[in-house]
Amino acid sequence: MFDWQVIMSHAFSHKAAYGNRNRPRRMSIHTIASVVGRDPLDVLKEMEKSDLCLGYCCPDVGGAPIFYLKELRGIMTDTPTQNAFNLARDWIIKYPIDKVKGFKRHAGANFAMSTPFDTEDGDYEKELQQKLAEFRQNV
Repeated sequence: MFDWQVIMSHAFSHKAAYGNRNRPRRMSIHTIASVVGRDPLDVLKEMEKSDLCLGYCCPDVGGAPIFYLKELRGIMTDTPTQNAFNLARDWIIKYPIDKVKGFKRHAGANFAMSTPFDTEDGDYEKELQQKLAEFRQNV
């Protein structure tokens, strides 16, 4: 199992009313790389090579490529974009990881964030860090 797979498989219970609260979250490569603390290009290559992920361009976050585990396709409502990995490479260049760690939902033109998650997702982020710590302790 990969570190990014651990966080991408953890279901969340978001307090806001949008989305299915009983499924893992879809995430940008910026968020994934920020949470696991690794180079986004390395993580993206690993994700692509593994053939475990699908991606699409999410209109809610300015069209950023967003990824989820292929095994969850049946409960995701988004149609995968064939070139999501190439688009994600472009986004890493356009939005360098040292400045952008994530993207806000429904934020119009100001959607890039210097943190991986919105502040209301703080509990979810803590859960991900805990799962990641447990995984790394057992590797």
